Amino acid sequence: MPHARLYREVIRMNKKCPKCGKNYGELSNYCTMCGLELEKAPNECSEKKTQLCAHRIYRDDERFCEYCGAPTTYAVQKQ
Repeated sequence: MPHARLYREVIRMNKKCPKCGKNYGELSNYCTMCGLELEKAPNECSEKKTQLCAHRIYRDDERFCEYCGAPTTYAVQKQ
């Protein structure tokens, strides 16, 4: 099923508008609400259970939060 894998890659939400915070897929370049150029969304704790979680940014290859053990946002998107 190579087509299913390609489809999942396309809809991965890894860009974000720096002004309004709306999430976009990796193929998008500009916000449809603000018109601003999109930024790559950071790899964060997906659950943010603690204050430490809420402020920690992980490398792209890190899959779990070091404080609460929840998957990172990039790990959730890859599932």
